[in-house]
Amino acid sequence: MKYILVVSLTLLAPSAVLASEQVLLSRQAGVAATAGTGNKIITHEGKKHVAWMDKRAGKFISVIKTLDLASGKWSPTYVIGASNDDHGRPALTLDSKGYLHTVYGIHQAVIPYRRSVRPNDASEWTDEATFGGRLSYPTLLCGPDDSLFLSGRYGWDGVRLFVKPAGKN
Repeated sequence: MKYILVVSLTLLAPSAVLASEQVLLSRQAGVAATAGTGNKIITHEGKKHVAWMDKRAGKFISVIKTLDLASGKWSPTYVIGASNDDHGRPALTLDSKGYLHTVYGIHQAVIPYRRSVRPNDASEWTDEATFGGRLSYPTLLCGPDDSLFLSGRYGWDGVRLFVKPAGKN
């Protein structure tokens, strides 16, 4: 079964008139494309970054696309990484320097983590690293000192919190 991901955005137009439009982001989104916890949309310095999970050729792929708020133009869709099932939806956060950080769970395993190579730019990511352990449904937050906080379901034993101190990102 295929699902279509449509995001309804409310944008402040240059004329300061409030406009609303629906944008088709994907025709191959998985059933849980944006489900679960964790930020899927981040707006920063004139750009709106939107992440979700597609299902392509039987694989679950976390992807991201950026809207330039001034021009109203969308970037191409960029691949963040692959997951082994539909529990791998991405979660986004932003640090004080404007770098995007993402995790995209692998069900009941250590969590893949990446950071954007440039601030406020989702077109290129660092190599995949791992974060946490044995989690599902990851949520990622950035603290005021740029430490990263990852939480998620830890097996059937509740929720766990993992911390990546600032400077270790």
